[in-house]
Amino acid sequence: MDEEKAKAQFDMNRLVWTEKERESWFENQRLPPMEPLMEVTVEAGHTVETAEEIPFSGLMKLGIIRFPLGHRGLVLVSAKLEGEYLVKGLVGDDQEVRLVLHEPFDTGDTIELTVKNMDVAFGHVLGVRFYAED
Repeated sequence: MDEEKAKAQFDMNRLVWTEKERESWFENQRLPPMEPLMEVTVEAGHTVETAEEIPFSGLMKLGIIRFPLGHRGLVLVSAKLEGEYLVKGLVGDDQEVRLVLHEPFDTGDTIELTVKNMDVAFGHVLGVRFYAED
């Protein structure tokens, strides 16, 4: 039961996690896991936009974007923190991109994620997460 409670404390659909949450998540895994990322699904020829208000202040340290096999460079990812780009028009296929960041933010600041699928035949799913030091 304690293990179930520990896993339940992680909201996988949050875009920003603290470094402490990340470390704690890894401690609760039985097998060496892949990085815990928020899944973003974008249908063929569509754009998905999401925004999240950050509930703490701190320093944005790391951005991770995983492009699974089959994207063929047709999915663009952009992210803004209070209107300033952290990532702009990043594309990839069968790779994980790690972005070293050093962006301060305040409680209530907003991070916006835009994922544009230019593939008119297939929808795609990718993983995204930003880690911050609080």
